[in-house]
Amino acid sequence: MNDLVRWSKLINFFISVTDGSHRKMYLLATDHLHKLQEMAVHDPFLQDLLTFLLPFYNSFIAQYRKSNQDRILLAEKTADLNDMLVELSTNKIRQWDIQIQGVYDMRSNVYKRLLPDGRGPFQTNSYEMRIEAILSLAERLNLDPQLSALGQDVEAYGLQLQSLRMQQQGIKVYRSANSKALEEQRLELAKGLYAVFCRLKGHYYEELYEVEKFYKLHYFRTSNDNNGLPDQEVNSFEISLEANSRSGQLEDLLEGGQNIRLTHLEGAQLQYYTVVNAVDTPLEEHNLDPLQSVILTVADGHQLLVVNNTHGIPAKLQVEIL
Repeated sequence: MNDLVRWSKLINFFISVTDGSHRKMYLLATDHLHKLQEMAVHDPFLQDLLTFLLPFYNSFIAQYRKSNQDRILLAEKTADLNDMLVELSTNKIRQWDIQIQGVYDMRSNVYKRLLPDGRGPFQTNSYEMRIEAILSLAERLNLDPQLSALGQDVEAYGLQLQSLRMQQQGIKVYRSANSKALEEQRLELAKGLYAVFCRLKGHYYEELYEVEKFYKLHYFRTSNDNNGLPDQEVNSFEISLEANSRSGQLEDLLEGGQNIRLTHLEGAQLQYYTVVNAVDTPLEEHNLDPLQSVILTVADGHQLLVVNNTHGIPAKLQVEIL
């Protein structure tokens, strides 16, 4: 590891430049792999490097995808849980209260026993305490012959909410383990990338500039070491999409016949298309699945890329003008 290396020239810089960003490792390594694949077709040496690197890359990508799916599933379960709690605090407890009042006056001792603290415990407590309030109410209702049917409905709602909460917490634990495994895979991939980098330098030792062809240098630059060059290339950037939102991009950069690479980074499936202007109806809308990378050829005259997130969780993608 880097902390055991005393000579600075032996430090694996792939570890440091991707520290804290698995997304950056994903983008850096994927771009490098694509360049190797393109140039290895007629070069046995590069094919050998590609064969060496692929197991490191595939292991990282598999874990990255698993972690991303965990995040999506956790967001879904959390949204479902919150929806049920909103329904509980607004409609459900009101409906249950009205049904109880249909049998017992709210000033009666029986009513006060059934709902000793009114609707409050179902509206403002933590997840667990609200679930407990529902199941406790269900037990009291089930003991009353006139309200046992309501008690069964209340109990069913409470058990459904309890099950959803357990699923959400289970995903959190599993996601934590997956995040640790993903970090381990990042470090392993960094070792593979560094080994390939060293072999490329050895192979092109008289033409070191050739090594640059295998990397996008902006992934390695910082504001202090880029010799005045921008940190991000203008033809490569990320788009963040809020839940259930649409975004128009590249309005002043597109012209017919260009190729654009779209890389899904986070979130659920997206839709995308190009049009002449924002008010146009697309002739065809395409899907971009989680972690998928596609190349889109812009139709003649089209000047706008539109990306649509129809899901209840945020999403991110990278756009590159090739």
